[in-house]
Amino acid sequence: MESLPAELVEKIFVFLNFEEMLIARNVSDEWATIIDNLIKLRPLWLKKIDENTHYYRFFGLDKIYENHEFHITDSLLSFRLCEDAHHLISKLVVYSPQFLVNLRLDNLEILEIKNNNPISRLYGLDLIDIMMEVVENRNAAELNQALNLKFKNLKTFSFKARTDLNITLDAEKLINVELRCDQQSIHIMNPRSVKNLSVLRLTSNLANFKNLTNLTLDTLNYKHAAGFNLFKNLTKLQEVSIWNVSRANFDKLIDQKKDSINKKLKIYYKAVDTSMNSFDFVTVDRISSSVLNENIYSNYVSMFDQVKEDFPHNILAIQSNLNVETKYFQKFVNIDCLLVRTHRISKNNWGNLLSRLRLDDMLISSSLLDQSLLDLLPRYCRKLQRLSVERFDNLNFVLQMPYLTNLTLHTFPDLKIVKQLIGTLKLLKVIKIYMNESNLNYTLLIDQDLIIFSCKDKIIFSDPKKCFLNSSIFAVQSWSDLMNMNGNAVCDRYKD
Repeated sequence: MESLPAELVEKIFVFLNFEEMLIARNVSDEWATIIDNLIKLRPLWLKKIDENTHYYRFFGLDKIYENHEFHITDSLLSFRLCEDAHHLISKLVVYSPQFLVNLRLDNLEILEIKNNNPISRLYGLDLIDIMMEVVENRNAAELNQALNLKFKNLKTFSFKARTDLNITLDAEKLINVELRCDQQSIHIMNPRSVKNLSVLRLTSNLANFKNLTNLTLDTLNYKHAAGFNLFKNLTKLQEVSIWNVSRANFDKLIDQKKDSINKKLKIYYKAVDTSMNSFDFVTVDRISSSVLNENIYSNYVSMFDQVKEDFPHNILAIQSNLNVETKYFQKFVNIDCLLVRTHRISKNNWGNLLSRLRLDDMLISSSLLDQSLLDLLPRYCRKLQRLSVERFDNLNFVLQMPYLTNLTLHTFPDLKIVKQLIGTLKLLKVIKIYMNESNLNYTLLIDQDLIIFSCKDKIIFSDPKKCFLNSSIFAVQSWSDLMNMNGNAVCDRYKD
């Protein structure tokens, strides 16, 4: 392989995970150069083992597809020990700020700290102490006080995690900041460098960001900043985006804007320009800031020239029909979940919709007109991880979705297809079966070595995986037979 052209070697290395690249990097100087360039070009994602997201969006950047555009690793140890590669990393996603302690990331420009679960101070810090052989007898009370992070070239910082740490960030070149957490937990040492800021709520300490040009607020409520005037304190503001506000607080904001000397300032409420002559607060206020449906989408399309294209919606619910223009769906870059609650969808619209979205999750809660609509899923949603289907003629299309981890059905599937699913889909972990008429919920848990079937958390059947696939499943004619094999349950109601 060392005799292959560098261009071909680079194309091969693209398919290596981060740990494999670090090993290959030691083979030769030429390989080290190729891999170093790859590390510089792609962001590195230090993932939790249970992190399932296939698509991700950096703050201020487009949504990207992890398998093609990320380096992925779930090994904290290999990440920390690759010190000679740390200076190459320019974009990094981690799930705890403690992992950054004592690292020299001199060329890091984009950092996101992302975790859906609470972060324990002591767990993260103790883990680093063990790995890096730092002083063992450190006073726990001292660990609880603060975490200091310093970066020479950091320009974009996004914190999407719950933490009880007090974090101080020293980054003199910082431009973009997103805080999806308690704002009091994060202290920015150089707030005057920040141009773009996204926070949960209005607080008086925003006055420190004197050079701010763009501000996004999840909620505007002056009770958290009594007497605060955005436009007098932040004279360089060009855009303010708000997603939740009462009429009284909205009117107060507009009054403050009228008194401002900056007449070019734009205020957006739920992405709609409030300076439009046709702007109606009551209509816009009804728009959900998380769930998009056909009506909300149609409203946005009708005034797209006056809409700021930065939508937080992560769920799209098709509730009645899809007789709408589909080309704008790709603007909603955060949508990762699709709910289908209707059968009135044409094949053409269905294909157009799926081709414009990047989805992790899909719930189809009513019968689609044609099995052919389900059969389109592998073409457009091959990377789908979670799928829930209420009605279907067959599940052959599921066999073509190799990244599926969770499958939810509303009827018992044929045991033959179950064997195929388990044998074919290597990442499949759970098959859930909801029997609405009997109010019974079954779960088939697929482990590496064991198959466990349960009802309402009570185990009714378990078998080694090899035995299940090669013997047990052939010895039964129905699900009730399967359940009765261990003598743990009786189910004579549902036959295949």
